[in-house]
Amino acid sequence: MSFRRLLPLGFFLAALLLSSLACNYILTPFLPPTPSPTPTIVAISEFLRESGELRPPTATPTPMPTMTPTATLTPTPTPTQTPTLPPTPTIDPAQVNDPDRPDLSGEVLFFGTEHFLVHYTLSGQDAVVPTDVNSNGVPDYVEAVGEAMEFSWQVEIVELGWAMPPSDGGRGGDLRYDIYLVDIYDDGTAGYTDGGYRDTTLGDNPNTPAIENDSSHSYIALDNDYREDNLYSPLEIMQVTAAHEFNHALQFGYDGDEPSDWLWEASATWMEDMVYDHINDGVYYLDSVFNTPGACQIAEETSNDDYHWYGMWIFLRYISETHGPEVIRMIWENTVNYDGYVAIVVALDSVGTTLDDVRRLPVSGLTRHGRPSAALRR
Repeated sequence: MSFRRLLPLGFFLAALLLSSLACNYILTPFLPPTPSPTPTIVAISEFLRESGELRPPTATPTPMPTMTPTATLTPTPTPTQTPTLPPTPTIDPAQVNDPDRPDLSGEVLFFGTEHFLVHYTLSGQDAVVPTDVNSNGVPDYVEAVGEAMEFSWQVEIVELGWAMPPSDGGRGGDLRYDIYLVDIYDDGTAGYTDGGYRDTTLGDNPNTPAIENDSSHSYIALDNDYREDNLYSPLEIMQVTAAHEFNHALQFGYDGDEPSDWLWEASATWMEDMVYDHINDGVYYLDSVFNTPGACQIAEETSNDDYHWYGMWIFLRYISETHGPEVIRMIWENTVNYDGYVAIVVALDSVGTTLDDVRRLPVSGLTRHGRPSAALRR
């Protein structure tokens, strides 16, 4: 991974140390962790749905800087390619018109992969680009979304060991995870994952050995084309958003009522880089952390912008590079019984370290050796 405008890791940890002192009453001292009582479903989720004015805490913001796109959305097939027909999903029409799911602007069409059911349309505001280079009857962009979602599943679940999300019982048409392609980018949102409501909370996720109290099924909304973005190509911004939002789906599977909103966004942004290491979208959020070293670590907004939660992925990156990426998964596994920083403390304890160690030792190491750490260079 090559970082752009990346400050030395030691500077980051120094900034992190200052920010932790700014909200030290939150971070220390830690009492021996005890399992949290079973919470009720937070009222804020219902408010978000009813008001229609706020996104749930899992919405991905739209990047704003301008760069020249470096990739095209659809590669040109070689002459030897033979078009293949996609599997035809078997849809229950009674389940498609769910009032709590996105209402597409035209006739709803479907594209099914092994684990996902993509909902799209060819007419109205939500229409996808109809280009179909391989002439298999499915727009290339829709196929690219299916591929990105399956790749995210492979990395996040198969390779990194996160638990599969719980089923919604077929609310979107069948038992696969639902992806809706809608025109949302103009609203300042690259994508969002919706869940955590009273009617989506299952209690236990049967896909884990633990007994959850607040596991929730969910669905994902992605933009219908991402052509508005100037920072990355439409393909790249769709791919990292798919990886980001799918991680939210997995988080909902552990604890849809986890109160530490920063942890939702920092974890999902960290996951972007685990799935699509070459795109480096997360670097865009780092200024929010580096430019405000005095800000509380869990602050949503700083004097510069409101991307601080996303920028805190770098803290999780340091943990994963020094103690293994499984620690980030363990944090979310711990949210079943513990909230926020206590879940982090328990995960770090299981690998023989402490929160104080990951906050302080790299700073002393930088001072001792007199040069920046190369932990983030590869």
